[in-house]
Amino acid sequence: MTVAITGAGGFIGRHLTEHLRSIGVSVREVNPRRDGWEASLIGTDVLVHLAGSAHSSLQFHTGFDISTHEDVVLAKRLVLAAVTSGVQHIVHVSSVKAQGGWEISGESDIETLPADNYGQLKRAVEAAIIRNASRSGLPVWITRLPLVYGPGVRANFLQLLKAVARGLPLPLGRATATRSYLGIRNLCSALSCCIQQTPNGTATIYLADQEPLSTRNLVQMVSDLSHSKTILLPLPRWMMRISLRMLGKGDVYSRLFEGFTIDSCSAREALGWQPPFTTREELQWTIQWYLDSRS
Repeated sequence: MTVAITGAGGFIGRHLTEHLRSIGVSVREVNPRRDGWEASLIGTDVLVHLAGSAHSSLQFHTGFDISTHEDVVLAKRLVLAAVTSGVQHIVHVSSVKAQGGWEISGESDIETLPADNYGQLKRAVEAAIIRNASRSGLPVWITRLPLVYGPGVRANFLQLLKAVARGLPLPLGRATATRSYLGIRNLCSALSCCIQQTPNGTATIYLADQEPLSTRNLVQMVSDLSHSKTILLPLPRWMMRISLRMLGKGDVYSRLFEGFTIDSCSAREALGWQPPFTTREELQWTIQWYLDSRS
């Protein structure tokens, strides 16, 4: 089997490429920003689409037509090239933010408007892929992910690892609402199942580790596994909410203090998939990478 991957040089892409090659799958790295990239899809069985704009880089002006965003335009071109090249099906890696409201279950059939630009863009890319693939009868997996962590993780999760390793006091003692996360090895396992199984038309599935964690419990587990001592200050949630909003970081409050759990039963039913690693095992692997990178 030959699999083409866009975004193969990113955090998820590097791990997925290594995983697939370890099980005997031939991988082609596709860069749609280079001339003639369409030719690299010829002879491939499955296209995995990972490439996309980073969360922090999205700023839309009033009245912006999201259908003209480069990610949406690229999605249309990818589907057309996949159909022309005889690709059997597409695996598109999206985000739970495409669903919208954080107050509903990740398995809900109810779709609400995404709360931010990132979620709106993810929804638009999904829609473009589904619409254009359906016209040609090309099957598509849409996979919606929560925060993914593992060796090589960046941004907020890496900052959390650094803070805990330094033993810094953190004002997260009352961050008790549970949230879903996804270890990179569990994700690669699920995507491998998607690659090997062709869906019936378009199928949307949600992926997550089996054990959701509150931010407080996450910090405590990271502290335990890294053998550090972290003090969790029990500051009132209202104080944290006001403080972060005054700093223009209201979205950070949501990620730390508000709950959002995903039941990945859709993946279990559609793929027969179960996360092969526990949350603790995935965290331990991630923390060991971080500690080794410091030495």
